[in-house]
Amino acid sequence: NVIDSITGWTANWQTNGADSTYKFNIGTYDSLKALVIQVDCGKNIFNNTPLASLEWSTYFGGIGEEIFVDVANNSSNYIWAGGQSNSPNFPSWNGQYIYNNVNTASSQNCFIAKFDNIAQPLWLAYFGGSGLENINEIALDYKDNIYIVGNTNSSDFTNVTNNGINHSFQGNQDGFFIVLDNEGIPKCDSYIGGNGIDCANGIAVYGAGPSLNMAIVGQTEDPTDFPLLNASNSYYQSSIKGSSDAFIMRLGYSCNNIWCTLYGGDGVEDFTDVELGSTNIITCGITSSTDPASSHPINPICAPQNDGTFPNCICTLSANTYNQTVYGGGNNDAMLVVFNTTDNSLIWSTYFGGSSEENSGWHYNANRKTPRICLANGNIYIAGTTLTTGTSFPVFSNNSNDYFQDDYHAPNTDNFYISKFNSLKERNWCTFYGGNGGKYYLNDICSNPDGNSIYITGHANPVSVASFMNYCILPPNQNEFPLCNYSGLNYMEIDPGGPFFRTFIASFNTNTNSLLWSTRFGYESLWNTNNGICASANKLFICGYICYANTNSPYNLLDFNNTNSNDYFQNSVSGNNGHGILTRFNISNILSNVEENSINSNDNILLMPNPTTDFININLGDKNSKFKNLKIFDNTGRLIREFNFTNSVNFFKIDLSSIKAGLYFIQASIDKGLVITGKFIKQ
Repeated sequence: NVIDSITGWTANWQTNGADSTYKFNIGTYDSLKALVIQVDCGKNIFNNTPLASLEWSTYFGGIGEEIFVDVANNSSNYIWAGGQSNSPNFPSWNGQYIYNNVNTASSQNCFIAKFDNIAQPLWLAYFGGSGLENINEIALDYKDNIYIVGNTNSSDFTNVTNNGINHSFQGNQDGFFIVLDNEGIPKCDSYIGGNGIDCANGIAVYGAGPSLNMAIVGQTEDPTDFPLLNASNSYYQSSIKGSSDAFIMRLGYSCNNIWCTLYGGDGVEDFTDVELGSTNIITCGITSSTDPASSHPINPICAPQNDGTFPNCICTLSANTYNQTVYGGGNNDAMLVVFNTTDNSLIWSTYFGGSSEENSGWHYNANRKTPRICLANGNIYIAGTTLTTGTSFPVFSNNSNDYFQDDYHAPNTDNFYISKFNSLKERNWCTFYGGNGGKYYLNDICSNPDGNSIYITGHANPVSVASFMNYCILPPNQNEFPLCNYSGLNYMEIDPGGPFFRTFIASFNTNTNSLLWSTRFGYESLWNTNNGICASANKLFICGYICYANTNSPYNLLDFNNTNSNDYFQNSVSGNNGHGILTRFNISNILSNVEENSINSNDNILLMPNPTTDFININLGDKNSKFKNLKIFDNTGRLIREFNFTNSVNFFKIDLSSIKAGLYFIQASIDKGLVITGKFIKQ
């Protein structure tokens, strides 16, 4: 019970003990003043709030180097984290050791670690050969089988099971895939490769039982002995047109090869990520092939090109289907490619980029290839890093609620980009995300199960960050990295953090394209990165790597339950090598206290920041709606401010510096003849 120093009111409260319901006895107080009961985590939203929504954060590793690359979760918030290690004293739990060799500093092997929803370790599968292995992506099916792809140069890597497409090492480096059941026992394993260097970069799973399908994508430089397989009516390219081409492969429930084709022109192609749905296989990557097939009218449409041109596909899905038919420039462009799942035919392929490079290369061996993609509410999201600084990059916005950072706000630097395409492959939104100065590398993107939010992560070293006065909106200073605590209840780090790279996390509303949450993560000047990100309905999981950790100034670590010795928590590091880092956030509050109306309604009102101190931004959820009149009332019903609009706007910023602290209500009349209400707290 706390006595408020201003009103003298005592907050007497009680709970029934059965659930989270609390009852307040308001007693007597000065009714001329606003009485606001705000229940929160006891933090100031405009300062660092290290523990606001952070639930668990731990190092992971031995005396060597560990790198977490990807993470997956089920609906019960169990997680599977994958990476690689060269520690001879690697953690040992119950599990399967597929290659049961003692790990030494000369060998780098892979692992999958499974944790339950209270951070307790369940099993650890450790696998590899006498050479070097790395994991590139993992995926989960509805039975919690885990699907893994990566690269190896070990000739003694697989051949644990009788299932798979190839158990013979082919070239200098092969891709691989492994399937483990929910106890970590291998179900199938295989090399993927020809006589050259091959990479298996991405994997996606869709369906259940005998109808389950896998899609694997990557890159190869030699098709000799590569497991190419044609199928009726499928897109099929059997020869490499440049120095290396991308590949895509479909596997069935028994890990049998259904279809496998090369994809590319006379340059270099690499598929970096893939998503698999009921009707489409969506993949993305990079290309340096500058001559598109569409520039040659005699070339077949949506088919492999014998002349080495890039096989862009202009089969129009709608009048506004995005179709970049000209190579943007630089060393490579991003590419988006979609195949039909019914017959594996090509239905959409386009360049995506500007006059400089859309980089897929690794900044460090701890990073992932980009761009990355995810699906949400029937939309395709692609995210990556671009070096394009001119207006040639295809940024786009047609909604005043969009977070939109154009070239003017991100000049002379490399930046993240995020773009959204609907089911007809029409571009609905594309923005830069970053600032002027520093370096920015995006490593992953995901959506939550409901599809109402997307999350991105990576690492950056910005010159400065946005002040709380500019939270969640486009920073007016082009040097500033955007920060956002939309609900006021989320984990926040607001200091820029020195010259070294630190990780970042950001979330966007998929209905409004508005920024909901953006924070730095690391809290010290150490080189670190987030590599993988995944979300359940209420939790966000992130895995990554921290280099040369300083035990005297630790990473933001948090034991999930300091009274339970069975949960996994490592708060110190051994040796001078990097370690894995695994983190969990509660994301239930990302949308909390933001909107009075339903987030799924177009006719809603968005208030940010909320609570606030000096100003409030007011947005209409429907981009086609416009303000006619706007009123602010105090909690007694007294009209405080009124605004009439003669021009068409659906965004308005109000200066609140002259009004007293308290609870206020907003009433907005819009051009549809509707009246929409909202409320906010002035602190």
